[in-house]
Amino acid sequence: MTAPAISSYISTGADRQKAEIVSIAVHPDQQNRGIATALMTDTPAGLKRRGVRTVELMVRTTNRLAVRFYSRFGFKRLRRVARYYDDDAAGFPMRKRLTGKLERMGKSGKVPSVIISTPVVTAAK
Repeated sequence: MTAPAISSYISTGADRQKAEIVSIAVHPDQQNRGIATALMTDTPAGLKRRGVRTVELMVRTTNRLAVRFYSRFGFKRLRRVARYYDDDAAGFPMRKRLTGKLERMGKSGKVPSVIISTPVVTAAK
């Protein structure tokens, strides 16, 4: 029997009121099964229960499918950030309000107090 493998995950850093989705991925063999939708629905709901008020993420400006995907979950583009990525590609920061006022995600340099990583494990073929 082959050991199970992680087929998808979402990694989120958060402090008391603000969170950032750092990374989300679904293995190509597992795509189009609603896994990313479940991760993008369940993670903000869990953050909201912990008192987080806003969630942000960064997406490449050229990744139109991802921008559209995140928009479906209520994320709004804020601006364009030139040369954000290591290869000098630009990014769009996107934000979703979970409750209350829209908060700005600062660059305080603080280490997040909460890290949520939700892997989805499937049996390998």
